Amino acid sequence: MPPVVEITSLDAPELDVYARLTEAQLLNRFEPAKGMFIAESPKVIHRALDA
Repeated sequence: MPPVVEITSLDAPELDVYARLTEAQLLNRFEPAKGMFIAESPKVIHRALDA
């Protein structure tokens, strides 16, 4: 499982991809054919990390 990173500020650079990009930008961010999935609930995050 990847390490969990604790975020203590909304200005953290780790949040840039989640907080400062539009949906259209996310769809083309790293793999244009696949887009990007953002999990927001603890249950979904745990399931994704365990997969």
